[in-house]
Amino acid sequence: MPIASVAGITIRVHVTFLALLALIALSAPAAGESVPGAVGWMVALFGCVVVHELSHALVARSKGIAVTAIDLLPIGGISRMERMPDDWRDELDIAVAGPAASFVLGATVLLAAAAAGSGALRPTLVAGPFVVRLGWANLLLAGFNLLPAFPLDGGRVLRATLERRMSRVAATRRAVRLSRVLAAAMIAAGLLANVWLIVIGMFVIVSGGAEEAAVLVHETLAPVRAADVAVPCPVGFQADLAGIAVVDEQTPLDDVLPLLGDAPIAVTRDGHVVGVITADEVGRRLRALLREAGR
Repeated sequence: MPIASVAGITIRVHVTFLALLALIALSAPAAGESVPGAVGWMVALFGCVVVHELSHALVARSKGIAVTAIDLLPIGGISRMERMPDDWRDELDIAVAGPAASFVLGATVLLAAAAAGSGALRPTLVAGPFVVRLGWANLLLAGFNLLPAFPLDGGRVLRATLERRMSRVAATRRAVRLSRVLAAAMIAAGLLANVWLIVIGMFVIVSGGAEEAAVLVHETLAPVRAADVAVPCPVGFQADLAGIAVVDEQTPLDDVLPLLGDAPIAVTRDGHVVGVITADEVGRRLRALLREAGR
């Protein structure tokens, strides 16, 4: 659900976040807190998460990567980028921007609180002045996000660092393996301490697998062109191209996929049709490519 737009980036709230606010409101009296105070604290905290994600988004834009939206979930925020950075240096810059913003915000708030005599040097998240808790929460947000696990920023920092000496697929696989180890540790700690650690650990496991699959697909398809998945034209096909999408044989497959439908796509060379692409044939070729890449 869209709630705002900042610098052309839509801020959206997932329905589960609203459920979280309702749960906090219902449980606040039992914890000795006022409902407005508890809900206000969570809203302020997620405002800081928006600042964190906007930092990612603005740096991504400076690298030529469009960001369409920021989604707020109960466990944090996600910036929706149109594509992954092609260069590990760009991914590193984008990844560290969020924790850096959270650290600067937290330090600034704590310094202001200390100047006002609010006892900002004592770490606290559950008691004490509102601004002091918010300052320490931002420092915790910065530190937690630097853990080397996907989808946290630290996982992307780790992958970018590994890419200096290996392929993106290999770097991702190594980073995901470490993510799973940390996720298992979170789940084990959650069984003894806090159920949220279990939730986060499970999310890390699922997100790590999704990241590995996405990178494998992207890297496998990057060099594939329209001609690679085209088949010879059926008899009489070249006689009528009305209403049929037409692409050059060197068109990247990534640009062809959105055009796929029930009708075939004509593939041309120097203006002449040399083949056609069908959804069934693309699916068959992609499965073969991914099987080969996964070995």
